[in-house]
Amino acid sequence: MSLQDDWHMEIPDETAAVGRKILEKNDPYRLVGDRVNAFLRVKDFVSLYSELGRGAICPIILSLITLFQFLENIPDRVAAKWAVTRLDWKYALHLPLTWTGFDHSNLSNFRDRLIEHGEERLVFEKVLEWARALGFVKKHGKQRTDSTHIIACVERLGRLELAWETLRTALRAIEERAPRWYGEVIPAAFHQAYAERQSDWRLNKEEVKTKMKEAGGDGFWLLDRLDESAPEEVLRLAEVETLQEVWEQQFKRKDGKVTVRKPPIKGKGVIQTPHDRDARWADKRGDDWVGYR
Repeated sequence: MSLQDDWHMEIPDETAAVGRKILEKNDPYRLVGDRVNAFLRVKDFVSLYSELGRGAICPIILSLITLFQFLENIPDRVAAKWAVTRLDWKYALHLPLTWTGFDHSNLSNFRDRLIEHGEERLVFEKVLEWARALGFVKKHGKQRTDSTHIIACVERLGRLELAWETLRTALRAIEERAPRWYGEVIPAAFHQAYAERQSDWRLNKEEVKTKMKEAGGDGFWLLDRLDESAPEEVLRLAEVETLQEVWEQQFKRKDGKVTVRKPPIKGKGVIQTPHDRDARWADKRGDDWVGYR
């Protein structure tokens, strides 16, 4: 693939006008959009591409989306969708509002390209250089940590978000390991309900209770299907084991009736996120955190 210098040095007028109206000045995506030209340039990626061949998607766009994925903790398919639908992302990516995006597979192909050329640290070093220039990181600085209070690099989830995210990660892992079994057993509606990350911040207390009970029933349904016919390698997946443990901790099922265990569901044995089973809730002298001791 050949490198095309198609990066918009300026944010398109319509995107800029709307973005500057609704995004706070310190919004991280606005900061990136306003200052990206200071730390990423198309010429930084010349060595990764051929002079011949089909034009590649702008590597600055792919680099930034890769960073945003890490911040949001989302898979390629969702990231490609958000690059089209989220205004703050389009502002940061210097894209017009009418931009229609690309296939999500381009993100994994870009990561493979970085690895093949030994440039895994390229984007990291550029962003670090920019952060240092702004004074966010001091060169040769020291950072002190309290060994008894280590915060995990994970988002703190409510109980409903924990249930949703545990189902999502389990389904994704199952589909990757056993796509044929997944297609035969998991209904399309079930997949659509949990394929993308969800947030409960718009729901009131009653809606959260209802959704929590629904998620509990769906999780037990999935566990039953796994017990009935799933391949052995699927049952050994860490994500499936996490699903089993989270459901034991958060829900009860008796005579076919699913109920939610009463709060508080805390303690060193309780899983707080499916992305790091070792990160647990803890407190010390009135301060609480999700992480490690």
